[in-house]
Amino acid sequence: MATDTFNTRANGEASTSQNGPLNASELFQKHEEAQPHNPTVEDIIDEEDIAHPPPSSLEPPEPAQPQTSKTSKLDTQSEEAFPSLGAGPKSKAPVNAAPSWGVRKTAPGPKSAVNGKANGTSKAPAVASPPSSYGSNPAIGNLTPAFAAPAPQQSHYGSGPFTMSMPGKTTREFQLRVEHMSKDKALAPLIHDINRKLKVKINRLEGPGIVTFQATGAPQAVEQALQQIAAQASAKVTDKIPIPAAARRHVIGAGGGTVKAIMAKSGARIQLPRAVEDEDDSTIVDVQLEGNGHSVEVARREIEQIVAEHAAKVNLQMREVPPEFFPFIAGPKNRNLDRFSGQNVNIHVPQYHNWTHRAPPTVSDPSERPDFVPHPGQSIQISGERLAAYQAKAQIEREMERLRDELAVHQEYFAPGKPQFVFGDRGMSLHDFLEETGCAVVLPAANSKDSETVTIIGPPDQLQLGIDKAINLAAEVQSENLSLGRYHASAPQGADAHARNLTRYLQKRELIREIEKASNSHIVPSNVDGPVIWNIFSRDGRNMHQARGDIIKIVEAHPPSRISQVNVDPFFHPHIQEQFSRPMQEELHVHVVLPEDDVEHLVLVYEGPAGLDERFQAPRQRPSAQELALFQEKLEQAQNRIFDLIRDHDRIISSTVPAPRKYHEKLRRYVDRRQQSGPPQAFPVQLQLGGAKTGGRSVAQMPKPATTPSENDVVLRGPNQHVEELRSLILAFIEQQEKEEIERGYTISFPFPQKFVSQLVGREGSNINKMREDFDVEITPNNDQVTIKGPQAKAERCKAHIVSLGKKLEDEESLVIKVPARFHADMIGPGGRTVRRLEEKYVVRVQFPRNTASDAASMADGVSEVGGRRNGRSLQGADEITIRGPRKGAQEVRSELLDLKQYLEDHSYIETVSVARPQVRLLMGKGGRDMELLRQETGAKIDVPNGQSKDDSGRVDFKLSGTKADVLKAKKILQEKTKSFDDIVTRSVEVDRKYYKDLIGVRGANIQRIVIAAGGTEKDAHAVKFPDQKEESTSIKVSGPDDLVTKIIDSIKSFVNARANQIADSIEVPVAKRGQLIGREGRIRQGIENDFNVSVNIPKAGNQTSAVEISGSAENVAKAKEYIATLIKDQAGETITIPRSIHHTISDRGALFRRLRNDHQVTVDHSGQKPPPRPSTPLTNSGRPTNPPASSATLPLITDDPSTTSTSETYSWDLVSTDPLTNAADGNEASSSAIPWVLSGPSPEAIATAKSLIEKAVERASKPSTTGYLILPDTSAYGAIIGPGGRKINEIRRETGCEVQVPNARGGGGKEAIEVRGTEEGCERAREMILEAVKNGGNTGGRRR
Repeated sequence: MATDTFNTRANGEASTSQNGPLNASELFQKHEEAQPHNPTVEDIIDEEDIAHPPPSSLEPPEPAQPQTSKTSKLDTQSEEAFPSLGAGPKSKAPVNAAPSWGVRKTAPGPKSAVNGKANGTSKAPAVASPPSSYGSNPAIGNLTPAFAAPAPQQSHYGSGPFTMSMPGKTTREFQLRVEHMSKDKALAPLIHDINRKLKVKINRLEGPGIVTFQATGAPQAVEQALQQIAAQASAKVTDKIPIPAAARRHVIGAGGGTVKAIMAKSGARIQLPRAVEDEDDSTIVDVQLEGNGHSVEVARREIEQIVAEHAAKVNLQMREVPPEFFPFIAGPKNRNLDRFSGQNVNIHVPQYHNWTHRAPPTVSDPSERPDFVPHPGQSIQISGERLAAYQAKAQIEREMERLRDELAVHQEYFAPGKPQFVFGDRGMSLHDFLEETGCAVVLPAANSKDSETVTIIGPPDQLQLGIDKAINLAAEVQSENLSLGRYHASAPQGADAHARNLTRYLQKRELIREIEKASNSHIVPSNVDGPVIWNIFSRDGRNMHQARGDIIKIVEAHPPSRISQVNVDPFFHPHIQEQFSRPMQEELHVHVVLPEDDVEHLVLVYEGPAGLDERFQAPRQRPSAQELALFQEKLEQAQNRIFDLIRDHDRIISSTVPAPRKYHEKLRRYVDRRQQSGPPQAFPVQLQLGGAKTGGRSVAQMPKPATTPSENDVVLRGPNQHVEELRSLILAFIEQQEKEEIERGYTISFPFPQKFVSQLVGREGSNINKMREDFDVEITPNNDQVTIKGPQAKAERCKAHIVSLGKKLEDEESLVIKVPARFHADMIGPGGRTVRRLEEKYVVRVQFPRNTASDAASMADGVSEVGGRRNGRSLQGADEITIRGPRKGAQEVRSELLDLKQYLEDHSYIETVSVARPQVRLLMGKGGRDMELLRQETGAKIDVPNGQSKDDSGRVDFKLSGTKADVLKAKKILQEKTKSFDDIVTRSVEVDRKYYKDLIGVRGANIQRIVIAAGGTEKDAHAVKFPDQKEESTSIKVSGPDDLVTKIIDSIKSFVNARANQIADSIEVPVAKRGQLIGREGRIRQGIENDFNVSVNIPKAGNQTSAVEISGSAENVAKAKEYIATLIKDQAGETITIPRSIHHTISDRGALFRRLRNDHQVTVDHSGQKPPPRPSTPLTNSGRPTNPPASSATLPLITDDPSTTSTSETYSWDLVSTDPLTNAADGNEASSSAIPWVLSGPSPEAIATAKSLIEKAVERASKPSTTGYLILPDTSAYGAIIGPGGRKINEIRRETGCEVQVPNARGGGGKEAIEVRGTEEGCERAREMILEAVKNGGNTGGRRR
């Protein structure tokens, strides 16, 4: 049965069945083209096909054909419309064309059938390709013309233009080359089976080398039919696509996304080679394709389309250009580059002023042509549009050949180091030299021992001009030599050795550069053995003199005692650098200089504390003898530290182990793993693999072995024991590798879920590469299969690991919960702590949407356990949280997050309160205490705006959040407070600073009195703000209600006016009477100042001046003087002497003084004498202090063990018999002397009464008595001893007749004893009552822990 679809074939010929001529329906359609067309609904192209057209051709589209008249004349001579009888179409053999990815224009030509070509051959002439061709590759599985233009539907296999034979019917086709067809499949039964099952009609049309499959039927059935045909009829094909290396990253895409998408769409497997060093756009790499013929062709088309989009621009490197040509190609200041680079091309030519890898060529005869060769790592880079870039490259190549024929070379010799001062940054610019002479200068390498030779390159007719210019420039530079060895000729290690060590230090510390900058000179130390000579170059004699003097000062400041040479095996150098350099610099101020070559000695230099400064400058003063001794001491300590490090590892050996080169990489990883798992302070063995060294944390250069190892050798160096141990391990490892090499052919394949292949591979192959390295096998995932190749045991272990991984991934569940974005930050927590806790607890991943999560989300954002990066955020809703992980853990996390969401919803009621900005400080309170109290009282969260959050109205918003009840309560309180603050005003008054002290008063008493008198409270006194002492302002600001502020300001003005008119007078007050005038805590003086509105200035303690100054109004000063005189006059006084030994016993810790003052208004002072120190320990019978625990028992034990709770262990009790008068007579001067007690009171009667009480106390204290010292384990028991209101201790005193003193519980820390003084029987009874009180208080056993 003939189809009703007309497909234009290659070369514009009509398609016919292999069994006969053109069918009738196709011929009818051809005739219909000449008739007017009446469009129907079926003719309209679907909008979806317009938005998503099928991939276009790699070639540019053909120009649109001119429109023809709708009524065209029928050409009866057309072979196409009226074909002659024959066997079939006359197809041309397909021609393979080289792929071209540049932007090219194609001349108009006949419309092609396949992508603008006739079976791969374009009839339109194209612009010639760039000089570099990418080669050609035969096309695989040429498809139908379906891909030339958009079609109503797009098929995975190719969708060609079709017509509707009837509504709901579609005809679609695809082609396969004969060699790509499966020879194991019988197609006829396959086609018959597909036709029967899917109710479609499949025709097989065969042409020259191509088989076309046409399917007609329902669109969905046709699609399925073609899929099955493609899968069954196509054989497995392996092919390559050559592409520019620069296009590789575009084919791979971000994270491999592009190549994965192509593989998913085509079904083909794609492999791209790894990038290699020095790769540019001129490099061609092959992309490997594997699959059936159709899938390979689809993948090819996708890749070529990507290449076509990104290969219009290139980046080329010209490595074949000798660097000596660079200055001439670029020209002075790169002016010549304009000749080569155009608008669309950029050219970068490296600077070449110092040779590095190879010296410039030399000639033995002027007529000899120099042999210029390119240098590795030095190339010219060209970037831009492909055609323009290749044209620029061709121009540079022609210029290179011209320079090779024209340039000549000449060598001139200068003093060592002088060329660097003649040319370059410190001399004449090489660009200026090239512009003036037409010649280029190449200086010696920076680290070359040959620092004398300067190469001048240029055309022969200009070469002499360049030589003369160079010589003249060198003649302008003066030079001088300085021998460092002669300044310390008697150095213990030798003058030259000391000078060499000093030079190494100054070079390492870059201190020579410091001298050069200061003197505008150039200094070159000699780098050869023998005497150390420094060459100094300068264009000014004065600068040279300055540099010379500076060098001599530094040399003299570094004598041999400041520099030490330590011989240490180079093996230890990196460990010394890592473990000791910084500590010795910080602790000993010693700088360690490690050698850069394989010499054994290192240098220690004492720098002092200044060495830690980043701007450290070398000392320039001769050290003193004391400093020299310090230098030696610090250097000896540094040496001892180094010797302690290597003492147990002083025998360092080298050992060569034969190891085939093919095992070196595995061996390196094996050694690294073993050494990295060792202790941090261990010395890992250095490992040299065929010339490349590795091993642990070592970076030092390995000394050259006696015999050069071959590429199949491994050299070990380190401590003897470690080397021998590692040698045995390496030999066993190599033996094992050789055994496993025999088993390398073992292969095992097993199923693996295809949906988890990306997790198995990991980002950029990180996971699969790690498994390959860990298990030492080859792993190849392919769709739903994984193949492992390697030793059987390792392959089986790797399989078990991958299978376990698959089961783990199968158990993973992905859950999505919807949570409003405003709760996300609280769920994430500060720094991501909340979400990180969930992830670690349940081993899951919690992913918040990136656009709404805070910075904490990124901190909590991790990667999967198998290395997969979290993708898909762009598809995640703003209110969606994704949970991935083991099913049980994911469910638990979901439950916790939903509970947290509910909590946040319950506590997310929000209100705002608008507050005037001046009220913020009042609402906050001092230190924010008022606001904190409000938060605690209401339970609401109150966010106070910062200083910048305000609007034009001068108001700010307080944000309240929490439960509705808490928020409304806080809002009500805030509104009430703000309402009371609405009438708050702030005014200022100018007051001279000299009045501030009197205005404030003692401890603010005066300003507080003013505020209270104005109608305010004590708290309102804080509303008066004085300017800071650092400010120049004299304005006092007063805030509060309007009427209160007005009264306060009026009072301040009145006070200042009164002070302005005040006088100052004085009254004589004896030093002994000052205390009476001041009063306790200054209350008497404060009362005088308040009552008389004056200021009283009393001299400070220690000042023997008796005059007390009073200032105020004349009337008030007179009244105050009269009152003070009366106060002094009415006071009666008497002095008695008390032995110092009983001073504290009588005073009873100041209790007697308080009773006299409170009961009789009598005060006691000591005429300026210092009271004796209060004894803190008991006294023995001899009067000497002793330690109670030492004389009796150990300190009481605090324990929870009831078995240890005994009388002897829970307290310490010590009885001491005392006779104060006897003790005073024993010759203790401090105890035998007396101290005056000056009694002052309102009347002689009061003085007499106080004197009588004191004499009685002296009589009691003078009698022999017993003192008991009781120490309890817990001072908290003191409260039970004292009792409420002191009732318990008073009861003990009454019943025992003893004086009992309980120390302050806070001051003694548990070591100060309770003193009981009285008769021995009374003391024992008092002890029993005290312990009984403690027991009843529940604290006998001490504080429990």
